[in-house]
Amino acid sequence: MFDNGQDGRVTVTGTATLIVEGQGNGVTIAVLNTHATEVIALGGPDVTFAEGYPLSGGAAIGYVADDGDDLYGISDGSSVVAAVLRQGV
Repeated sequence: MFDNGQDGRVTVTGTATLIVEGQGNGVTIAVLNTHATEVIALGGPDVTFAEGYPLSGGAAIGYVADDGDDLYGISDGSSVVAAVLRQGV
């Protein structure tokens, strides 16, 4: 298990947590909220639970990253595991 912003699993808490560290243009990223019910809010380093993009429990999101696109997540205070997959690194 990786808990450092790389491929694998990252534990997201009530503090903004680095989920994906930007690696370069054209890298495809998939993030899965592995919890059944808890929500993760996604955004930049200053993301808040109220203002972030909500990723519901069991939901996934995919995107193509630009150079330096770091993705952070935050929960409502619970520990929620996000699974991360990168393609094209």
